[in-house]
Amino acid sequence: MGYPYYYFVASLPSLDFDQSVSLLYPDFLEEARRHLSAGDFHFLTMATLDYDALVAPHPTLQVLADLNRRLKNEIALFRCKTLSRDSADFFRGDHYMPGEISESVAQAAKMVNPLEAQKALDLFRWKKFEELSSGHSFDLDVIIVYGLKLQILDRHHELASAKGQEKFAHYKDVEIFENIHL
Repeated sequence: MGYPYYYFVASLPSLDFDQSVSLLYPDFLEEARRHLSAGDFHFLTMATLDYDALVAPHPTLQVLADLNRRLKNEIALFRCKTLSRDSADFFRGDHYMPGEISESVAQAAKMVNPLEAQKALDLFRWKKFEELSSGHSFDLDVIIVYGLKLQILDRHHELASAKGQEKFAHYKDVEIFENIHL
């Protein structure tokens, strides 16, 4: 289980997918640096929304990497089918694809608005992160999941900003999944 971080976890504001939060990810990291052991803080900084190492140094990071890799693989498969290209060049790891990932990507692909497709994929991730922290209360796993959720909320905040809206206006007519960042 590692170190229990009772005070730190208890001090974090609750997060909800559809609401903004006053805590930004960089501020969270700064606070985490003060409370976590050096090794645990290192693992926390590795936990990013695009982390997809084939071998991870922590079990939670391994689950995160697997989820990210499978999502990217499924999106690559979708894009390759659309463009009549061979997907083998774009796959990382094995080709096993859980049905829930395929279904999530298929639902997002049906959305005309790329921003809504991104939010749908982020909601899927959010739910997977909640599953990942199930059974954990005050340990590093909860803190890693909290940081990942905060990264999603920060991204949504950025997309809702004037700069984000400007980028969206530029890309809104691009084929679905061309600009979704995983």
